[in-house]
Amino acid sequence: MKKNFYLFFPVIVILGLMVFSVDWSSVGLVWQLEKDHPDFSIKVEKDVLDSKINIYQKKDIYSEKDMEILWKLLRFKKDFYRYDYLTEDQRKEFIEKIAEADIKNFYGKFLQVNLLKYRLGLNSFEELSDWLEDEDMVCQEDNLFVNQVDWDNLFQVGAYFDIVHFCSLDYSQEDLNRLNLALKNATDQMLKTHFLEHGINNVPVYVNDCSRAKNLNEENHCLFFKE
Repeated sequence: MKKNFYLFFPVIVILGLMVFSVDWSSVGLVWQLEKDHPDFSIKVEKDVLDSKINIYQKKDIYSEKDMEILWKLLRFKKDFYRYDYLTEDQRKEFIEKIAEADIKNFYGKFLQVNLLKYRLGLNSFEELSDWLEDEDMVCQEDNLFVNQVDWDNLFQVGAYFDIVHFCSLDYSQEDLNRLNLALKNATDQMLKTHFLEHGINNVPVYVNDCSRAKNLNEENHCLFFKE
C-alpha cells in the first residue's frame, strides 16, 4: 500500500498543481458566455474580461456568434466597471466592425443594433455619420429582417422596436395592436417590465454625462468611455 502511494504521489502533486494553476475566473466566464441567459450578477475579474474583449477587438469580421459573445462581454464590463469600460479608440473600432457585420437574419440585426446603441452609445443610425462614411448600410431596407419577428415572443417584439427606433422607421397602428396583445399575453413579469421601460419607449443612451437622465432606467443605460 505504502509502495503504491509513493508511485502515485508525483501524479497527485502534478494534478494538484494543475488544479491550482487554472484560472477559475476565466473558466467561469467561458461557461457563462456559452449560456443563453448568463447570470450577469456574478462579477468577473476585469483583467479576464479585458483579455476576452481584446480577442474580439482583433477580429476583422464578426459572425452572429461573435456579436452575441461580445454583447455578453460588454454587458459584464459595463455593469461592474462602469467608469473603466472602453476607450474611445476601442469604441470606434467596435462601431466600425459591428456596422460592417454580415447580417443574415432578425436575431443578427437585433444584436447589431443593440450593440451599437446600448453597448457603444449610438442612439440612431444618424449618429453613425460621425463615425462612418457609409452609415446607411446598417438600416438598408433589404438588411433589416423585421418581417421575421415573432409577435408571440415579447423579447422579439422588443427587438423589433429597438430596430425601428434606431433606423427611424415608421410603425403602424397594426404594430401597436400586436404589441398590446403581446403585452397582454406575457407571463414573464420581469420581461414585461423590462420591455415597458426599455423597448417601446426608446430609452436614450447618454454618453459620458448622466446628468440628463430623468429616471433610474435612463441612468442604468448611461455609458462612459475613456480618452
